[in-house]
Amino acid sequence: MDSIEKLKRASHIARMLVFGVLIFTLAVAFYGYTTEGVWWVSFGDEQLNRLWQQYPQDQLALMLTLAPSVITIFAGIFWLQRLLLELSRGLFYSIKSMICLKWLAWLSLFAVIYQMIWPLLPSMLLNDLQSVDVRIRPLTIMAVLCLPVLVHLFSAAKELDQENNEIV
Repeated sequence: MDSIEKLKRASHIARMLVFGVLIFTLAVAFYGYTTEGVWWVSFGDEQLNRLWQQYPQDQLALMLTLAPSVITIFAGIFWLQRLLLELSRGLFYSIKSMICLKWLAWLSLFAVIYQMIWPLLPSMLLNDLQSVDVRIRPLTIMAVLCLPVLVHLFSAAKELDQENNEIV
């Protein structure tokens, strides 16, 4: 088996693993909520669970503040699946692969920033909320900011390589 076939096979296995983890996570979350009344899936810290238990009358507002995170997770899974599908077909440098990488990079950046500022939203919606725990992680922001730049550099390098090959 040559190296490209190994990469295609690894991409296919990774794609199936992502599906498996998604199904397992949803099953655990649903089971935990139906049996214990608590989401067993966390969105980064215990702050949501604490607020969920403290303010049962405002659970809809809490869900709305988490909607961008949930949408970002599912959009990220969608684009990761598309990228792994392209890679499993052997289309490592295709335009579709680059589009998927760009979406994943920008979604990662949005997710990190939103997770940091998320606690401010419940404090605005819940009237008697006393403490807000906002944690800014500068190293995480810098690392995630590099992702769109790296994807852009790889895309530009691919275009330069194509131009060089056309000239030769």
